Amino acid sequence: MASPLILIGAGGALGVLALAIRRPALACALLALAIPLSAGMARGAVVPVLRVNEALLMVVAVGFLVHRLTRWRPLTYSGTDLVVVGFCLLNVLIPWAVILLTRADAALDDWLVVLAPVQYLLVYVVYSRTEFTGADLRLLLNACMFASIPVAAVAGAQAIDLPGVRDLVATYYPTAPQPSWDRLYRPASLLGHYSAVGAFGLLNLILALALAATRQARFPGWWLALVMAANLLSLVASETYAPLAALAVGAVAALLVVRRIPWSHLAAGLPVLGAAAVVLWPSISGRVGSQFSGAGGIALPETLQTRIDYWQGFFIPALMEHGPWLGTGTLIPPEVPRTLVNFVDNGYLWQLFRAGLPGLAALITMLASVAALAWAMRANDDPLHRVVGAVCLGGVVSVVMLDITSEYLTFTGVSQEFWMFVGLLSGALLAWRSSAAMPVRTRPPVGVLAEPAGPAWGGVRARFRLPWPGDWRWVDAPSGAAAVSGGAATVLDQPVAAAPPGRLRAALERFGPEPLLVRSSASVLVGFGLARALGFLFQVTAGRLLSPDGYGRLTYAFAVANVASVLLTTAPLGLSRFLSRSAGNRSEQEAYYVNWLAVIGLLLGVSAIATAAFATPVGLGGWLLVGLLANLLGVAALEMYREVQRGLGRYTLQSVFYVLANLIQLVVVAAAAGLGWRSPELFLIVYGLSSVAALALVAPAGRGGGLGIDPGALRLRRMAGIVGFMRPVLLQAILWNVWFNADLILLQHLRGPAETGTYAAAKAIALGFALVPTAIDFVFTPRVARLPEGEVRGHLLRVLALTAAVTLPLATGVIAVAGPLTSVLFGGRYAAAALPLVVLVAGMVPYGLKSVLGSLWLGLGHPVVETLSSGAAAAVTLAFALWLIPEAGAVGAAAALSAGAVTQLLVQGALTVWAFGSRSPRVKHLSDAKILADQPPGEQMDEAAGDRLGGMPPPILMVAEEVGDTPDEA
Repeated sequence: MASPLILIGAGGALGVLALAIRRPALACALLALAIPLSAGMARGAVVPVLRVNEALLMVVAVGFLVHRLTRWRPLTYSGTDLVVVGFCLLNVLIPWAVILLTRADAALDDWLVVLAPVQYLLVYVVYSRTEFTGADLRLLLNACMFASIPVAAVAGAQAIDLPGVRDLVATYYPTAPQPSWDRLYRPASLLGHYSAVGAFGLLNLILALALAATRQARFPGWWLALVMAANLLSLVASETYAPLAALAVGAVAALLVVRRIPWSHLAAGLPVLGAAAVVLWPSISGRVGSQFSGAGGIALPETLQTRIDYWQGFFIPALMEHGPWLGTGTLIPPEVPRTLVNFVDNGYLWQLFRAGLPGLAALITMLASVAALAWAMRANDDPLHRVVGAVCLGGVVSVVMLDITSEYLTFTGVSQEFWMFVGLLSGALLAWRSSAAMPVRTRPPVGVLAEPAGPAWGGVRARFRLPWPGDWRWVDAPSGAAAVSGGAATVLDQPVAAAPPGRLRAALERFGPEPLLVRSSASVLVGFGLARALGFLFQVTAGRLLSPDGYGRLTYAFAVANVASVLLTTAPLGLSRFLSRSAGNRSEQEAYYVNWLAVIGLLLGVSAIATAAFATPVGLGGWLLVGLLANLLGVAALEMYREVQRGLGRYTLQSVFYVLANLIQLVVVAAAAGLGWRSPELFLIVYGLSSVAALALVAPAGRGGGLGIDPGALRLRRMAGIVGFMRPVLLQAILWNVWFNADLILLQHLRGPAETGTYAAAKAIALGFALVPTAIDFVFTPRVARLPEGEVRGHLLRVLALTAAVTLPLATGVIAVAGPLTSVLFGGRYAAAALPLVVLVAGMVPYGLKSVLGSLWLGLGHPVVETLSSGAAAAVTLAFALWLIPEAGAVGAAAALSAGAVTQLLVQGALTVWAFGSRSPRVKHLSDAKILADQPPGEQMDEAAGDRLGGMPPPILMVAEEVGDTPDEA
């Protein structure tokens, strides 16, 4: 019997190979249909070593390669290609190297797990480089949706236990074992894993929803309604409720790309959802009952609580023991009980086991890159390409949520479909570029028509470059206004009328932030988050490698270094504003740069002398003094480089530099410990010099657009002007630190160390919440510096709306899970931190809005407002802390800090309304002449006094900059 099956299989493989060579697009559609229907078949059951879907992928990949070789054309690539290839290779090479170098005992199954990203890369390459016509792409999308229907039907039949279905499916599609804590039956359908059913249904539901929103005639409404109903059934029948929780967020993200809501299809889905709930109610009620059977009040589901217990009790300690920097090569350490090895149940934790911190960074970078490209597809004229972008953005957002509860990107069927859509997205980008009139990497000047896009309302539709770099808008050129033909671009010589936008698009354009600000803020947020995570891991690693006495000396040296470097942390701030205002004038930028650099050098010398003088008396002599001096040099390099790149608008480069500096210190310390070199002196020196090493690595990459050093631009009076510009910043930093640290200091003295430790845990979580507004502020300040005063109000309102739209839902979510969150991060001993965390997070929302206003005044050159608000906050926090802490303890300290945050918002908000509430702004940009001009600074201040803050007294006008990020980075 085996021989006929082998012959049939071989004939089928040859047929698929011939089809892939002749028509790769049709072979891709066939593969999209076959993968879900064969994903759950056992490995080696039909093809030795491989699953059926893996063998089919290899056949199609070989046919695609032959097709490309016989029709050779130049190789094109995009940044997305580099990110995806880097992600896949990194996730193969690191675990491979770890297993080989540690000589771990790895079985064949372990090596197949190590090589799994090769499969993802094959899917991506095939689908991104296959040329799809409109008909081909429609066929492919229909194949995906068609495959989801039998998956849903089998899952439903298993859920209601139709006679014989469970046994029949289990014979040919063996199911992955369920964990011991999950006692109810959960259908795996044809995918081999119960969690994959819900995620697969979620992806296809988003696909059908996006197609329905575009209202394409080639996709009938009844067909899309059927697909959506079937996949809703999958979501409910799978009894895996993480995909249900992610559905709303993923659907909203997808609809933002296609810019239309299919109300009729959404309404039609409600009866289906209700009917599925009625039919499956016994199973659903049993599931809900088992999840919350023993809980009183608000509690986590039982399976999630069990996961958290296992993460805390086994997986995280095992990972920390074996080192999180390179992982364990996908092999779960022996400290974890063998019965739990297959149930890490957290995609991010699994990524750390696979490839350590580099692997986690690669995952985050890949997801962010795919999301950014998917969002860019909203401007694509091809509706099918917009649908692909919508599915990818919805898929990425969903995966970010889903991976908290399991490794969804490793599930067979789900991972292939995800990478298939990512490949289609990359191919859509290449097709979009090839059809554009302008070259791919060419940026036309302001006021130039580019990329003809077909007919529009009464003329030629084209892409128009607005004054802010990177900001594009679709506009309509009336007949005769401009001509675009044969790839030529013509300068507009008369006004153009914008196309009538839809309601959603009009609202986004009126109130939404500029795309470049969102992209740049996201880049800064990722950089800040990764850098601070690496910094935290450095602290944990140092604490584990050193004795308690040695770690105590190291942390004491860090505290002294922070005090000694306060001038160097503060001094570079403000340079970004001047560089941004001088955009386009390289000689003026270099004059600012070289004089600022000279001042930093002088301050570095002064700080080094002062540090050498007081280090020995405070117990930090010898090599610890060398470490302090290394930290001064490192702070100067870090802050100066980041501020320069901020002023030049190179946010990704500064993020790479920040992350690289913290990664270097972590890797070097781990390597030194492996060689037996463990001392606080060495760790302190490594910590300081890591920024210098990162600068040496990153600086060559920025030479093309970097600033040169022109000694001829050095002027003593210019340097004196910069010193005068810096002086008030230190005052603001002092006031900010009083506000920020008074709560902890007073709590320590008034209530004791135990309550202080509990409150410190809550404050650490709340500060992580502040990363989002910090990233937005980092980008907004240089933007304001370039804006005319009359345009400030509109941009400010949009950025405030963005900040509120991001921080309010996050704050609500953190407040809702404050209790479990503190327990997960710090353990059950810190349960009392939940209530202070709620109060602190409530205060972080106004603080985030205040930060936007502070960046506004910094960009205008009037940080006196920030200084005044910090002083008011310090006074309010001290008064409230002395009043509340003796009675309320940690909750009183949190209320005092939050009262200071609200005070800052009220002060800055009142002055902002006064300055920009009227039709004509009452405030102008600070005159920059006092630094670049060769007149004495005092004379320049007198000449410029009339232009500042509406005639306020000169003593206040002397304050000319703010601290911005200083306290966080200090």
